[in-house]
Amino acid sequence: MAAQKNSKKRILLLAGLLLLIVVATLAINLPQFFYGQALYLPIRIALPAFLVAGFFGSILRSKPLRFAGWMGICYFFPLSLSMAWWDEDYFPAGRSEHLRYPPADGGAGFLLRLVLMLVLSVSLIVCYRKLAKT
Repeated sequence: MAAQKNSKKRILLLAGLLLLIVVATLAINLPQFFYGQALYLPIRIALPAFLVAGFFGSILRSKPLRFAGWMGICYFFPLSLSMAWWDEDYFPAGRSEHLRYPPADGGAGFLLRLVLMLVLSVSLIVCYRKLAKT
């Protein structure tokens, strides 16, 4: 009975991890939702590849593949926080007293992006950590 309960928990964690990886991949590859500039192509390809390798490492219980997943998370965390900052277009060209294009929401969008990226990053970390224990 306990093994079946543990198996069910593991399947739910794997499904949650897969969902988080899809959301993280969309956040990186659809920059218009979060910020104005597209990331370089190697970043948009390598980061999801690391996360998917970690997902397969969790399924197969392979430590090298899980290490690749942790590398992906360690790379995603600072990248996601930097994605929450304002775009270059908001900053003035040579003047420091006024923003060129002030955000229409008064900065609330920045806080929302920051919180969403923090929640996504921490959720990935928690899910990977719990899968390591099961």
